[in-house]
Amino acid sequence: MPFDDCLHESVGTSAGSPRRASPPLPAVKQDLAFVLLREGREATGPELREIRFFDLYRGEQVGGGKKSVALQESFQSSERTLSDADAAELRARIVRVLGERFGAELRA
Repeated sequence: MPFDDCLHESVGTSAGSPRRASPPLPAVKQDLAFVLLREGREATGPELREIRFFDLYRGEQVGGGKKSVALQESFQSSERTLSDADAAELRARIVRVLGERFGAELRA
């Protein structure tokens, strides 16, 4: 399954899904870049509202046979404003799941 399809699946949407109404509380956005051995994704929870792909890199800096995929995640709760600690926990979960399932490494 292509990586972008996996991303939609993890948040329970498809490319043509109607958007949910945004809560009146602020969103927390995070940018992550991964080096992937193969394509895929995993569910991350209801606070993950949006994933946006913004960069793909192949070259010496990530190693042969690998690619770097950069994503921006938007986390938002319907119940409260998320703290930096909340966002860090959600980010760590994404990093762990992508590492376990797909051999992804967080790129420095």
